[in-house]
Amino acid sequence: MSYIVSHFNEPGKALESYIAIGGEGSMMSVKALWDKNFEQTLISDDIIKMINPLQKSKTKIVSKDKIFESAIYSISISLSDEITFRDVEVQNADLSEKEVDIVIGMDIISRGDFEVRNYNNIVEFAFRIPPKNEPIFDSNNILNTF
Repeated sequence: MSYIVSHFNEPGKALESYIAIGGEGSMMSVKALWDKNFEQTLISDDIIKMINPLQKSKTKIVSKDKIFESAIYSISISLSDEITFRDVEVQNADLSEKEVDIVIGMDIISRGDFEVRNYNNIVEFAFRIPPKNEPIFDSNNILNTF
């Protein structure tokens, strides 16, 4: 089993870590935000220019204000020495407001176990692969409070 763990002393801090990504050339370290609200992993335009990945296709994005095209690229994502995903399709996006280089979406998160917890006022998250394939809790022992 392989895993990564990140710790934060500030409650409410975004779930961030440093990972390595690469295109046609070598790998480089980037700041990543882990966000279950995105189906696909997003990569900033600045990083696209640096790693020059293979563009696979284009897609149309519909937001509340406009419709625009976004490119789909194929990259390698290395979360640790032991966890690397090759040929991951990522979408370019403006991530300047998030102050990160890449957003790890559910396309990666769903491949393993993703856990967030608070211990002694330190927030930590862990990503483990392969997943344990067992429930976190037994649904027969849960009190229904709704």
